Amino acid sequence: MNRAAVVVGVFAGLVAGASRLAGAEEGDRARLITVTSTGEVRVKPDVARVLLSVAGQASSVTEAQAAHDKLLAELKEKLTAKLGDKGSVEVAALDIRPVQTNYAGTSASPSTVGYRVTSQVDVVTDLTQLSTARLAELAQVALDAGATLRTVPNVNSYGRYSGQQGPSFVLFELKDPSKHKLEALRRAVQEAAPKAKTVAEALGAKLGKVQSVQIGAERVYTSRQPYSEADAASADQWTDVVVASTATVNYAAEF
Repeated sequence: MNRAAVVVGVFAGLVAGASRLAGAEEGDRARLITVTSTGEVRVKPDVARVLLSVAGQASSVTEAQAAHDKLLAELKEKLTAKLGDKGSVEVAALDIRPVQTNYAGTSASPSTVGYRVTSQVDVVTDLTQLSTARLAELAQVALDAGATLRTVPNVNSYGRYSGQQGPSFVLFELKDPSKHKLEALRRAVQEAAPKAKTVAEALGAKLGKVQSVQIGAERVYTSRQPYSEADAASADQWTDVVVASTATVNYAAEF
């Protein structure tokens, strides 16, 4: 037999075998039903942060720092006295920048006229010991001491105490969301089955065994409900922390 013919024959056989294997793999993939589901757990928050800002301004950095430090010390003293053992005061994100004149509409260059030293202050409260109704009191203590409120913009949420749609100066959190993340994941996987079954029935197929599972994104966020005067007496009841987890499950489809 011609050697070239043998080589061509073997090559053709390999190509045919590879084609059949590829076809089988394509067929296997074609018989999969893929469903992505999200599981959610709603939990009452056990931590709240009142977001504040403290600033000192003067003609020099040294003087601005001194003014800032004096105000910060007074603020921490008053907040600590109000909190007792029901929370703490955290200071972070110190910022120093020049204060410049604004010559809008002229060709003159801005000139530095002073300096501003700012830090972010979080009042961290334990909601298992402190009612959410007390958060506004803490904010007022801070304002009276010369601090300003930092806000978290969210046009889809309602201000916690303002009663108006818009920014909030309070963040609600969980000390440890880990067990809730696991429960959210369990729900996501569990909810995938009825969806996949519906798809299989619509295709005239029978839902087979799970082939693979991919764990997706996790989210922990606050869900605020519209504020009304009626909510004021039961403020603890209308803010939840939502823990969400996503899973993608591949099922075999039996035709």
